[in-house]
Amino acid sequence: MKKIFLFFTLILSIAANAQIAWNMTLLSHYEDPNLARIGYEIWNDCEGYFDSLNKKEYAIAGSVDSIYFFDITNSSIMKKCDVEGGISHAVNRDFEIYDHYVYCVSDNIASGTSQGKMQIFDLQYLPDSVHKVYESNATGSNTHTIKINKKSKRLYKCINRYGTDSNTISLINAMEIYSLKDPLNPTLLAKLKRGDYNDVHESFVNNDTVFCSDGNAGLFIYDMNDTSNIVPFGSIQPPYPDCAYNHSSWLDSSGKYLLFTDETPDGKGMKIYDVSDISTPRIIGGPFKNYGSPHNVFWVGRYAFVSMYYGGVNVYDMKNIYAPNFVAYYRTFPYPHTANVYEGCWGVYPFLPSGNIIASDMVTGIYLLKLNLAVNETALSSLRLSCYPNPFNKNVIVNISSTEKEVMHLFIYDLQSKIVAERMVELETGNNEIYIDQLQNSANGMFIVRLISATGVYHQTIIKQ
Repeated sequence: MKKIFLFFTLILSIAANAQIAWNMTLLSHYEDPNLARIGYEIWNDCEGYFDSLNKKEYAIAGSVDSIYFFDITNSSIMKKCDVEGGISHAVNRDFEIYDHYVYCVSDNIASGTSQGKMQIFDLQYLPDSVHKVYESNATGSNTHTIKINKKSKRLYKCINRYGTDSNTISLINAMEIYSLKDPLNPTLLAKLKRGDYNDVHESFVNNDTVFCSDGNAGLFIYDMNDTSNIVPFGSIQPPYPDCAYNHSSWLDSSGKYLLFTDETPDGKGMKIYDVSDISTPRIIGGPFKNYGSPHNVFWVGRYAFVSMYYGGVNVYDMKNIYAPNFVAYYRTFPYPHTANVYEGCWGVYPFLPSGNIIASDMVTGIYLLKLNLAVNETALSSLRLSCYPNPFNKNVIVNISSTEKEVMHLFIYDLQSKIVAERMVELETGNNEIYIDQLQNSANGMFIVRLISATGVYHQTIIKQ
């Protein structure tokens, strides 16, 4: 989001006949109107963390003054575990998880208030607290966004600035790439310097092919596997349909289609491009959106989850990529939109094993939501999931057919969202059979099999009788 400090008085009554939600349920909500604000903004981005050892889920949320950590394992309540400061008056914050650490950066810090730094917190002590294990401006003071590629152990820092505060910036690089082989000692590998076009606002990383949203200049694609020889692959430059400030993008699970947003206060349609020939991306269909202004987008299996500023959280069924179907929403900002003002839902996180969705609204707080759709999410994937026998009596076999090698996380839940079985699965090409015997002592009834990878989420219902 741009550096805009606008103040307005919230309208206290919801617009007549406004519907707050459709196919989404509010599970829990955290709000504190007494927190510090810049203009009207209290909150910015959000992130999720799953503690695989203790089978617990957490929400991480940025406010303009601090970073909040919530235990959301019991979805009916957001239990505040810790609040960490050190960098105040930050309009922008961004977070990425690596192992049991969360990497935190901030940007657009009010001049004369505090110095920007990257912070790393150790999450393994939750739910009691988190431990700050790194805080330094050696790798940049103000950083707009970050991405981490866990496979290559790399951190990508977008619009990375050096200086003591927003008024004393001495150097800006469009992007910097760091090695995380030593997680608490990021080591610089390469810099993507600013040019006539490359000012990387956000990025999506797929095996170190990096899709860079470069604002008004469009979207640029780089091969960064060899950081000593960064190679441009292709680009999507204006004029393209509904072009504005190219903000964020996400690949589908096949790696063939790219969905991206253009950020404006009032809203431009999202676009899908076929990037199978990465040198010449080709638009699929036309721009699309429902109510709101697209900000951040995540394509998970069959669904796209979008933080739509004043439109709240929107969900699209992407089975027909030529005409995505708007299927669900939750209005985190149930007030009339003020023209030319950024307001409403900033971030959304749809990757928790439970399937619950975290969302952050700049004014109204942090939300935990549930998508009320039972749709097969594997329509665009190279992976197929089945279970047999189904119904089963004691043991069940999970069969995964895949066209490529992949590491996935397998969970089985009961209907109270309790994890009853869990396993890391290293898929081989072809059929993979996983024998599950942890349900022998479970009561009869329905269970949910859930597979999670970096690019897809897959469900299957099984019944014990």
